[in-house]
Amino acid sequence: MLTALESIDLEGYLNILSPAARLPSSVTKLAVWTSDEESMPPQFGQLPALQQLDIGDCSYSAASMAPLSSLSGSLTWLELFASAVPDSLSALTQLRYLRVPPGKPFGPGPLCTHR
Repeated sequence: MLTALESIDLEGYLNILSPAARLPSSVTKLAVWTSDEESMPPQFGQLPALQQLDIGDCSYSAASMAPLSSLSGSLTWLELFASAVPDSLSALTQLRYLRVPPGKPFGPGPLCTHR
């Protein structure tokens, strides 16, 4: 296994990632682009060292991104380009950078409150 791998860029259909596939736990940066799949692969939430995540032009539902909440201790950078805003956003307490695409609403929580 690629135990020293730190950065992965995935583009296109991610159906090549079988449910049993494991990504190296050493990954600190993951970029995912152009996926028509509705559910984010659960492996993305199983990267304990992940600090930066870029999701662009993906059809993942906000609910399918719930596994990102397990990255609350490591994820500091999140960019969402033409992607849903995860329901679990408020769990990502270590975020230092967040980019949300125009027109993508997200509800009340630590980031936004309704008065």
